[in-house]
Amino acid sequence: MPILKSLSRKTNAGIRQLVYYINQQAKQRQSPLEQEVEPILWNLRTQENDTRTIAEEFIENANLIKDQSGNRVRVLHEIISFHPEDKSKITADMLEEMGREYLSLRAQDALGYAKPHFDRDALHLHVMISGNCIASPRSSRIDRSKFEEIKIELEAIQRERFPELTQSIVFSKEKVLERENDLERLKKNRSKDRDFNRELRLSREGERKLSKKELLRGQIETAMHAKSREDFERLLGVCNPPLKLYQRGKSWGVSREEIPKPTKKNPEPEPTEMKYRLKTLGVDFDARLLEWELTKENKLESNIDLEAQAPKMDVSEREIEKSDKVLSEDLRTSREPNLESESVLEKGSKEELSVEEKRLKELKAIRNEQKLKKKRERDRTKRRKGELDR
Repeated sequence: MPILKSLSRKTNAGIRQLVYYINQQAKQRQSPLEQEVEPILWNLRTQENDTRTIAEEFIENANLIKDQSGNRVRVLHEIISFHPEDKSKITADMLEEMGREYLSLRAQDALGYAKPHFDRDALHLHVMISGNCIASPRSSRIDRSKFEEIKIELEAIQRERFPELTQSIVFSKEKVLERENDLERLKKNRSKDRDFNRELRLSREGERKLSKKELLRGQIETAMHAKSREDFERLLGVCNPPLKLYQRGKSWGVSREEIPKPTKKNPEPEPTEMKYRLKTLGVDFDARLLEWELTKENKLESNIDLEAQAPKMDVSEREIEKSDKVLSEDLRTSREPNLESESVLEKGSKEELSVEEKRLKELKAIRNEQKLKKKRERDRTKRRKGELDR
């Protein structure tokens, strides 16, 4: 039992004309079967076959559709047909039962009106369905795959209840499987077409424009090159618009003020604070935070060690540099060809220079020891970081 057509009407005049057409053809009854068949009134308040009342009820329900510009479907007109060789086997009860089964599958929450026509060799049933649900602006439209499922299910009911209608069968088991495969292939092709069209559009536009979150992640990753958390927060503050770091439990994030898109209700929206979690943006902030903490800890340990060694050394780096400069200056002046300096050296300054050179060697030894200790601290930090990464 195929559904030959699925048409639509988009005006109130089209609704009245369709009701009149279905009812007018049904009035021309000649055979006993035509006299037995009654119209099917589905979810309608009226229980009488009055053309004007039925049309007004459909129009009243269609007026709830939000878009009244004439582009929305107000009613659907669908036709169910039987094979001409089965016409003699069909009864009035069959027509009514199959019509109601179809409306229950297709228009559970919509208005419906159906009547058979006998003006052709193939007996067919005209079905009128409202374009929106009862007392609601929600559309009663279904997609193509759902429409195919309804046709297959309706024919399965026909084969079970009326097996004598052998010629009005379209979906055999093989054809059902074939149609299901076709529908599955159609869905895959549609998804491929969408992907292809998107790639084609992007290739025509050139480079893909970055989204708002991708731009935000780029700003944060740039600021993460800072040497400390304080510097990181300072760099976030100079972004446009400024970003603020926040912590909620174990999660870190950034916030900034954004102006929402204007709408009809709010044409001039005020700035609102928007928050973005760093983990959602794909930023590994915890690892970077740990690096900053380890660096800070190592600096504190090295400062403590230097303070502990300061009384023993009884000398600072500034004194070492000062002594180096003084001693180098003395050595430079001492090597210049000056007769007075040579006489001084001859009289006893050689002993003083030997004392200064000894002092310089001691200071250099202390500085070398400090550099060696810093190197060991750096190596220990690298080893700790490697263990954490593993």
